[in-house]
Amino acid sequence: MGIFVEHDKNRTFFTVSKRLPDGSRIRRRFTNRKAAQAMQARVELAIATGEWRDLQRQLARGPGKSPTVIEYAREWLDGYCRPRLTEATMRRYELSVRTIAAHRLGGTRISALTRERIDEFVRWRRERVSPSSVNKDLIVLKSLLSYAYRTGVSKTNLGGGYRLLSVQEVPRRIPTSDEVERVIGKIGSLTVREMAILAAETGLRLGELLGLTWDAVDLPNRTLTVSQTKGKRVRVIPLTSRAVEALRGLVRHIDTNRVFIHDSGKPWSNPHKAFKVAAAAAGVPWLGWHSLRHYRATMWLRHGVNVRLVQQLLGHRDLTTTSRYLHALEGDAADAVRRAEMLESQERSGRQAGDGPELRVAMAEGRGNKSNKSNWL
Repeated sequence: MGIFVEHDKNRTFFTVSKRLPDGSRIRRRFTNRKAAQAMQARVELAIATGEWRDLQRQLARGPGKSPTVIEYAREWLDGYCRPRLTEATMRRYELSVRTIAAHRLGGTRISALTRERIDEFVRWRRERVSPSSVNKDLIVLKSLLSYAYRTGVSKTNLGGGYRLLSVQEVPRRIPTSDEVERVIGKIGSLTVREMAILAAETGLRLGELLGLTWDAVDLPNRTLTVSQTKGKRVRVIPLTSRAVEALRGLVRHIDTNRVFIHDSGKPWSNPHKAFKVAAAAAGVPWLGWHSLRHYRATMWLRHGVNVRLVQQLLGHRDLTTTSRYLHALEGDAADAVRRAEMLESQERSGRQAGDGPELRVAMAEGRGNKSNKSNWL
């Protein structure tokens, strides 16, 4: 299979040509290389998975018979998304596809799709859910339409320039160490308790915890390797003594390599109920699993871990995401500024007095030493 460059009437085309197992040939011409490469990958995947006949029928559709948004969404989910995305992301995408199917946008053929129809869908969703929830559906729709354009199913990429809704950012509520400890102490299940401890010590997402296997845990070297991540990036997280102790307290089952399992040997899939009961009993019903990730990120920053290193440990693609945790350190910032003001005042007084005894005492006590770093980044 190859992509051939052809020239016709002063225009350049990229042609994909591939012989199928039944001897027939798929041949498609595109005006840009990326679209041709996407079609090449689509054909190769269909042959590898034995679904090339379905692809052949899809490509044989005549003018005016392009697939509906939902028909193509199912093809896109199974053929493109499933081999690339985590299970949690697939569930999120499938939920958005079901939402699109509930609106007449889903029954619209891609060839007849307009920006006005997308606007109509957005207005319909805004009447029912928050802007952030609408954006989740828009992200899926934009990705689907972009792939349809790259594979030649759509002549235009309607989702390419479609903007997400603006969302008013709400400051995160970060639990204190005392609140986290109270909740952990109220968890009835030993396995869920150790899972919560590991989340609070490492900042792992719940999906990463549930998918964690013992071959990713290196207790002698006190590290944990996360490969099934939201951002598809492998990261290695150092383990604290408490995290090591929590892992050593778990029972390994002979029939599974998963770390967090029920007594029956079945992996945990939904510890939310046990955690929420404990949070309510501890007097902090607002505290959820993801709050433990917020807590760990804030504690790392508060105790001097560089923000870029925190970004790597959390697995954030963008430093801006990590920087949002800095708002929790505003109190630390005020203290740091006041200490700096005091030291500057002492230095000015010392210069005016010829570096008198008060400044020398301050320096001896460490209050004027530059190595006495603030906890605020």
